[in-house]
Amino acid sequence: DVGDAAELEAALDEYAAQSWPPIRGVVHAAGQLDNGLAGDMTRATFDRVVMPKLHGALHLDRLLPEVELFVTFSSTGSFLAQPGQANYAAANAGLDALAHDRRARGRHALSIAWGVWAETGLVRGDAGARNVEELRRQGVQPFAAEDGVTLFGWLLRRAEAAVAVLPADWSVFRRAR
Repeated sequence: DVGDAAELEAALDEYAAQSWPPIRGVVHAAGQLDNGLAGDMTRATFDRVVMPKLHGALHLDRLLPEVELFVTFSSTGSFLAQPGQANYAAANAGLDALAHDRRARGRHALSIAWGVWAETGLVRGDAGARNVEELRRQGVQPFAAEDGVTLFGWLLRRAEAAVAVLPADWSVFRRAR
């Protein structure tokens, strides 16, 4: 659990004790939802999302400062408000900020605010399907996993600290918003 600093540190110590090669890169793709209206959100509800996603990235940054590649999977949920996802939005915005901070410290970082990967991850199931349909209504389209993988390779060669992948029909988006 990268959200638990002591557990992560113990795992990295064990890794080093076994004489494995140095870790040269991190791709942090944690994703967790625990939706609820902000006024009803408890600290536990907030932490269930923020700990693995944002705190995990912060722990990796602190414990592996010299890696040559540091990529976090953020989400367009940081700037496309979805009801009940204040914790998710905060965690993703924090990942984007961490990428800018690492770059300011002369370290590699890329935070990718992904749109909707079709039929994978957090969009599976009934709640995910409803979320995808609402985004489609707003002009935001999901993309195939193969396209996401291709884009990931392309984005690794870019110079930006934070980017968004958001296939959208902007005229529909503008009318919906």
